[in-house]
Amino acid sequence: MSEQKGNVERSVRVGKDLFGLLREIAIVAALLIFLIAPEHVNSLLVKAGFTEGSIGGFKWEKLRDQAEKAKVEAASAGKTIAQVEEELKATRKQLEELSRKAQDPAVKTDIQDLSAQIKVSEQKTAAADVTLKSSVRAHAYVLEQIQRVEPAPADRRLQMRTERPPPH
Repeated sequence: MSEQKGNVERSVRVGKDLFGLLREIAIVAALLIFLIAPEHVNSLLVKAGFTEGSIGGFKWEKLRDQAEKAKVEAASAGKTIAQVEEELKATRKQLEELSRKAQDPAVKTDIQDLSAQIKVSEQKTAAADVTLKSSVRAHAYVLEQIQRVEPAPADRRLQMRTERPPPH
C-alpha cells in the first residue's frame, strides 16, 4: 500500500513539474512571438476585439487609436501655432504704430527692440509650423499603413453589412 502511495505522489509531483514547465514554455513562446511579429500579433488582437493589454511587462495599445489621437493633437497644435502667428503679427504692427507716435528716443528704441523680438518669435513659430505640418504628413502616412494592417472597427463593419439601399 505504501509503495502505491509513493507511486501516486511521484506521479502527481511529475505532473505538476511537467505542467509548470509547459506553462513557462508557453509564456516564453508568447513573448517571442510578440517580439518577432508585432504587426501580426496586433492585427490578431484587434480582430479579436482587444484594444489594450499588458503581458510580461510589455504594454500594448491598439495602434490606430494612438495614431488618430496623435493626428488630432497635431492638428490642434497647428491651429494654436496659426493663432499665435496672427497675434504676434498684430502686436508687432501695434508696436510699429506706437514707435511712429512716440516722441522719446529711448521709448522708440525699446519699442523697436520689442518689435525685433516679436519678429524673431514669428520666425520661430513659422519654423515650428513647418515641422508640425511635416509631422502631420508623417502621421497620416503611418495611419494609412495601420489601416492596412488593422481591420475596420467591429461596429463599422456591422453597419456596413446591415445598410440597405432605400426602397424605391
